Amino acid sequence: MINQLILGCTALGFGLAYAAAPGAVNTEAVRRGLARGACATLHVELGSLVGDAVWAVLALTGVTLLAHQRRAGGAGDSRRVLPPAYGVARPT
Repeated sequence: MINQLILGCTALGFGLAYAAAPGAVNTEAVRRGLARGACATLHVELGSLVGDAVWAVLALTGVTLLAHQRRAGGAGDSRRVLPPAYGVARPT
């Protein structure tokens, strides 16, 4: 029980540290919030959330397709899936 509480507090701390980092989206949200009000800030943040969700879905879909392809034997080896990476990482 204590370990779960420590894990939860650590995750909360990392989440706040990640979300509070000043970046392009937070800067734009503050700028629009000061100029146009809270509704404009909400729109910027919701747009950011949708964009992050789309990137996450695309990334997870790609990884899943690669994993299924390799498990089914469709890829054979990494040269057919990722030729440029294989050429660079090939042992000499």
